[in-house]
Amino acid sequence: MDVIEGRELQVPDAVYAYQLDGKGGTTPIEADDKITCEEPCWLHLDYAHPASAEWLANTPLLPDLVREALSGESTRPRVSRLGEGTLITLRGINFNTDSRPDQLVTFRVYITDKMIISTRHRKVYSIDEVVNELQNGRGQPTAAVGW
Repeated sequence: MDVIEGRELQVPDAVYAYQLDGKGGTTPIEADDKITCEEPCWLHLDYAHPASAEWLANTPLLPDLVREALSGESTRPRVSRLGEGTLITLRGINFNTDSRPDQLVTFRVYITDKMIISTRHRKVYSIDEVVNELQNGRGQPTAAVGW
């Protein structure tokens, strides 16, 4: 798949939906955008939100094993090569109000050369730091993970 059409990435209840501009910043994903290696996208979803859950279950952009992993079933940290990308599951300290820090939050991310699809249910505060850097033009310019 050389290009992903922006309309394939329209998820109304997405937490974040950006196209990386190749310079460390972002723009919103529009239906007529062309998603390429040079300007990949990042969808950050809450897998419990209805439209996000439906998109994860039905999008042809993800291999079946990735759909299941991003949908919140597994919390075990791991790194796996699946399809054309890499699936990473991480856990971190829960800084959410009225939560115990020992109740870890889980963050799942699938990365290819054209897209980053990440999911969570409880807020992961470190993601806000990444978004802040992108909104200020100081973020990662590509979907490359550097390994």
